[in-house]
Amino acid sequence: MENPMTKLPEKNLLSGSKKPHTTTGEMKDALGKLHDYLNELFGYDSTDKEAARHSLGIDLAGLNARIDKKPDSLTVENAISETLETIMTRVDVIKNELKNEIAKNGVPTGTIAFFAMTAPPAGYLKADGAIIQRTDYPALFTAIGTTFGEGDGTTTFTLPDLRGEFIRGWDNGRNIDCERAFGSIQGDAIRNVTGQLRYAGPQNSDSVMNYQSALQWTSVSQKSPYSAQSSQGSNYYEINFDASRSVPTASENRPRNIALLACIKY
Repeated sequence: MENPMTKLPEKNLLSGSKKPHTTTGEMKDALGKLHDYLNELFGYDSTDKEAARHSLGIDLAGLNARIDKKPDSLTVENAISETLETIMTRVDVIKNELKNEIAKNGVPTGTIAFFAMTAPPAGYLKADGAIIQRTDYPALFTAIGTTFGEGDGTTTFTLPDLRGEFIRGWDNGRNIDCERAFGSIQGDAIRNVTGQLRYAGPQNSDSVMNYQSALQWTSVSQKSPYSAQSSQGSNYYEINFDASRSVPTASENRPRNIALLACIKY
């Protein structure tokens, strides 16, 4: 049984009327079918075949040569991919160069800043003691680690909490604020206030002077010009100490200040 004759390709593949347009692969396949059809129709290597080609105005060799010179879609895609890869590699290099330049001249990660606004600007977080993910802010975690809290000990860490706090420079061996760990919190305190009150009264008397706050009765002693034998005086006196009579007072010690938003660069 003879093999069926090769079918001619669809006309629109060669005429340019196909929608969407004929691809390079489709064109090669169509020309191959046309080539096989003509070979089967006119025979191989015969003058009749050549005459038929010329009469039909078809130069298969020329067409094949032109098609071979035209890059197929895979070649184009590979070229584009290689070009894009080269571009992206260069972009990454430039990004790293810019990042290093910004790091030298810009604001370093971990910097504390105060802003006259109620929300942090881009690139900053509120320094409010929040617990955040280490993977979300890797540069900040590298910078401050677990200095202000280790979070869950594995995946999170803690931001410094500067709400309502004053900042004090770390002593770092100067011996003014001795034995102070970096990043540690310190409670309020004032220098000790001392005084002395001399009292003359009957010896061995239990009706001694009352005391409050910084004033405290500690002992009865003999002080010149009064002698231990003096028995004069029986009045009772109470002395109070009240700093608010001289200076502004509150429930804490503080200087003049203004409230701003404390943030940390990430």
